[in-house]
Amino acid sequence: MAYIAQDSRAVQMMKSLSKSGKKLFLLTNSPWMYTDILMSHVMGKTWQQLFDVVIVEGNKPKWFLQDIPFKEVDPATGSERVGSHSGPLRKGEIYSRGCASDFKQRMGLAGKDILYVGDHIFGDVLKSKKTGGWRTLLIVPELDREMKIWASQKAKFNELISLNDSLSASESAEGIVKKETLKEISKITEEMEAEYGLMGSLMRCGWRQTHFASQLKKYADLYTYNAYNIAEYSPLHYFNSPILLLPHEEKFMQTSHKSEKEECDEEDT
Repeated sequence: MAYIAQDSRAVQMMKSLSKSGKKLFLLTNSPWMYTDILMSHVMGKTWQQLFDVVIVEGNKPKWFLQDIPFKEVDPATGSERVGSHSGPLRKGEIYSRGCASDFKQRMGLAGKDILYVGDHIFGDVLKSKKTGGWRTLLIVPELDREMKIWASQKAKFNELISLNDSLSASESAEGIVKKETLKEISKITEEMEAEYGLMGSLMRCGWRQTHFASQLKKYADLYTYNAYNIAEYSPLHYFNSPILLLPHEEKFMQTSHKSEKEECDEEDT
């Protein structure tokens, strides 16, 4: 298995996004020489032409917080040129350092106009969302395996939900009943965790979400296991999350649906 995976969709996806009017930028903490080698491997020797702006040695997450000027980089040596860069950020040039506020100003963008794709929940997603209001897409490579295991464990998860519901409804029941229910919940949880290996699931412990999962929900507008999955959608596709109900709203909706169903059943009879 290659450490840096190649994907046949990479170049075509970038060209499609650019053709649709999107401005593409690369922001990395890596130095220029390493970045060039890696990107040439992934997208070919002319990879720079796929991006409107290339920024190396960004020093994230400080890049989103501090006011640091941009500098120009000599692509032949990887060294920074003397002085700070002034003026617009130009395609074909290599820049280093800089900061989010200066980047938005030079590009003429607001935070909501930017979709930032990163694989670090704190350094990429949390900071760009909290400080700049950027739209965020988190890459979670482990999600591919998690989804496959989740599909095989769906029945057990539903069983956990049923046991939890019965536990909530048994306030007046004997202590031994609750004890047996909790014991069964613990047993099923351990069985599910065993499917994920020694470290367990990245997203859940039994039916409870992990801290990582809660952070993901709070700060990532989108998430996927592979950035190139975007290629499966039109460049003009509008990603919209489903409406999330509060617990009291869910209860009300369940009651309303139940009443509507009973009315329909009465009409049928």
